Amino acid sequence: MRMNNPDPAVLRWEDRFPRLGLAIDLTMVTLVIINLSWIIFDSLFAFGGVQSLLALVFSQGFVDWYDTRIHEWFFAYDLCFVAIFVTELLARWIYAIRHRLYSHWAAYPFIHWYDVLGCIPVGSLRALRILRVIAVLTRLQKLGVIDYTQWSLYQLFNRWYNIALEELSDRIAVKILEGVQIELKQGRELERKVIERVVLPRKQQLIDSVTDNLAGSARELYSDSQADLETYIKDMVGTALHNNLEIRTVEKIPMLGAAISKLLEHAVTDIVCNSLENGVNNMGRPEFKRIVTDITDAIIDGLAAPESESSGTITDALADLVEVVKDEIRIQRWKEALPTP
Repeated sequence: MRMNNPDPAVLRWEDRFPRLGLAIDLTMVTLVIINLSWIIFDSLFAFGGVQSLLALVFSQGFVDWYDTRIHEWFFAYDLCFVAIFVTELLARWIYAIRHRLYSHWAAYPFIHWYDVLGCIPVGSLRALRILRVIAVLTRLQKLGVIDYTQWSLYQLFNRWYNIALEELSDRIAVKILEGVQIELKQGRELERKVIERVVLPRKQQLIDSVTDNLAGSARELYSDSQADLETYIKDMVGTALHNNLEIRTVEKIPMLGAAISKLLEHAVTDIVCNSLENGVNNMGRPEFKRIVTDITDAIIDGLAAPESESSGTITDALADLVEVVKDEIRIQRWKEALPTP
């Protein structure tokens, strides 16, 4: 039998009857704690050392009485608790069916599987009853009745849980990355896949990025260093003209030689500086983009070629990158949160 869609307007009985639901939850938690404590005590009672200790603390008569009246009949006593748990489970299940809390009538025991398994009177499954306590505590936390995040026991457990989780996840991550490094070092297969699946599909994006970044960086660099560049060019042109044999011959012309040489130096310096400035400012033109596109395209195609001289360069770079990531993962961050002595 399949039920209609659950009605969102119908509340669970903890929400519909908050006081009754809270009282039932607290009662069940109390019974579970008593039952689990009793199970632990009865299990320990089976050991002779524990019986001797109880005889010293209480009396031998108490030990004999518990052994004959309680221990031998413990399974029957535990069935009394099981009967209460099953009754409460069936009541919640019937309520869920009548008010269509779930899409199927049989969904409740699967959703609350810990309650079902906890009702089975088998030693290994009895421990699952503690999950009922956790579930109720979580519900009480949402209702604002308690705040277990402030409990010292919870904070201690949460701290060690986070430490264990970080150490475990770090070791797994390092192991995986070591496997990646082995794959990288065994051949160019991974490098070929990186180029084919990562680089080549984004080749045009890479070309556009290189072109735009190159033009922007060149303009910014030229703007910041224009005066220094002009001084450097002037010194270089002056040195080149001074060492040129023809210019030195012109300088020997009486009266006009020095002036002509100086005029040539200024003219050449001005031509070089203007050419450099025009070249930087025209980097956004289609001609410049075409040149950069051809160069970048040739570089990428060269990397993708099987006979490329740069074979293994990407593999080595990826292996080094993985090693850096491994070093970062190995850092035990949880130690930073520990209080300093």
